[in-house]
Amino acid sequence: LTLTNNQIVSFEKAKGYVRGLADSISNQRPYLSALTAYAYALQDSTDTVTVDRLIRNIETSEEGLPWSAANNLKPEANDPNAYYHRKAKPSKIEIAAYCILAYIAQGRSADAQPLVNWLQSKQNDRGGWA
Repeated sequence: LTLTNNQIVSFEKAKGYVRGLADSISNQRPYLSALTAYAYALQDSTDTVTVDRLIRNIETSEEGLPWSAANNLKPEANDPNAYYHRKAKPSKIEIAAYCILAYIAQGRSADAQPLVNWLQSKQNDRGGWA
């Protein structure tokens, strides 16, 4: 793949934007934190500290990590609404997916495994998540 000078300049500007966003993002934006973690991991796969900080931002947000123990209470054995305990909001599914992608982009599959397990536990009978 050969890039023109304009494409190289645009790519470098985009990398600078992602770096700046990673430094300024707050914990009140969990979706943006997850998306930025993935974008950052794609452009700098060696900086695990920044990616971990962005994922910790999600943990300290109002909603918390979707895959944390606090958000995964098991229903009682005879609970008639047990099906709904398996469901997760689409935004939480997407947040987890971006975090998984960020870890995988950095070659950290062991760190992604708890998220993969959580995501798998939320899958419905037809293979989807909604």
